[in-house]
Parts: sequence; structure tokens; C-alpha cells
Amino acid sequence: METAARRAYELDPESPAANLAMGAISDTLADALKYLRHAIDLDPSARTPYRLVGDELQDIDAEQAVAFFQKSLLLDPKEDASRAGWRARLACSAATRTPGTH
Repeated sequence: METAARRAYELDPESPAANLAMGAISDTLADALKYLRHAIDLDPSARTPYRLVGDELQDIDAEQAVAFFQKSLLLDPKEDASRAGWRARLACSAATRTPGTH
């Protein structure tokens, strides 16, 4: 997958799909977010990059992650897998919050 992702990006760095693939294979959070945010810039109507950014952020910034999950659902509210994952992530982040914090 890594070779295919790199080749797709090499052929068309302005392709949303190539940027998604590069985000998926990135070794660092910064690189993953760079590619995923570029995919969003290229196609703001696609739900997948928003969900993937949420996945990347969920352990370090739950509120930001939830915002990306919500955007993903707004773009495709019929997506059951996305909805189930978003609800699970919300429950997990709510369970780990300190009482009295937001």
C-alpha cells in the first residue's frame, strides 16, 4: 500500500485520494494531518478526510476530534459505520473527562 500511495501522490499531488492515501501511511501526526487537511481543501464535500482527521486527533484533542467527526456525519448522515464510530468516540472521550471540565 505504501508504494501505491507514494506513486499516486507522485503522479497527482492535487488528488484528494492520493492525499488520503499519503495521510494513511504517514509516520508522523504532523505529516498525516498535512495530507488529510490538503485532501479536505481539495474536496471539502468528502466525509472521509474529516473522519480520518478525527481519528488522528482523538487521543490528543478530543474536542477537536469530535468536531471533525460531526462534520463527517453532516456530510453523510446515512453512513452507519461513521455514526457508530463517532458515538463510540464521543462516549470514550466523555468517560475520560475530569468532572467539571469541558
